[in-house]
Amino acid sequence: MRHRGFTLIELLIATSVLMLLMALCMYGYQLFNQQWGKKLSEFDLQFQKFRNYEMASNTLKGIVPYMVNDGESAGFYFLGRDNGFTAVSPISVFSGNTLVVFRVFKEQNLQGKFKLVYEEASLKDTLLVNANQQLPFSKRTVLFDNQEFIDFRYRVGTYVEDLSSDSLGGGKKYEWHQSIDGLKKKSHPVQIEISLSGFLWTFNVANRVSALKSRYSKSDGI
Repeated sequence: MRHRGFTLIELLIATSVLMLLMALCMYGYQLFNQQWGKKLSEFDLQFQKFRNYEMASNTLKGIVPYMVNDGESAGFYFLGRDNGFTAVSPISVFSGNTLVVFRVFKEQNLQGKFKLVYEEASLKDTLLVNANQQLPFSKRTVLFDNQEFIDFRYRVGTYVEDLSSDSLGGGKKYEWHQSIDGLKKKSHPVQIEISLSGFLWTFNVANRVSALKSRYSKSDGI
């Protein structure tokens, strides 16, 4: 009996089919690898945003009243407007537990909506004394994006006299304001509210205004 092998044509056909299968497998692997890299990159980006949000939340919760002067009188280093605010915290987003001056503000994106931006300047090697000091806000991250609107409010206590009784008395009355200059008002908000398209992000601030004021003499202008 004669044993018949593969012909040259059969071998070429088999080789061509094998090469075609290998090409399809390589193409499929490249597509999978690209999609996996994209998903991994998106995951890393979302995780970084979540981490920054958590750290920023801790920074905002750690806001402390901090006294400075402008050369004539002393007041609190806090400036709040309807588009954002600047404050002091002992917790940093980028440098761990170190004193920082930070600002949170809204900024319009390319789609005409708003994003909530966080920037900070470290006070690790800087003593903040004057309200007009130039600080390097070199660190920046976006906390929220594509918001329909972002609004800010500040709850501030003011002393009011109680004239409803025979004896003179009074106390603190707390009201929400759209803006506050801690240096001029010589006060500091006890609560800060950020409204993100209806979601209310509220932070309490340690009420140390009276205690800090008592450390300064009348010559400081308070």
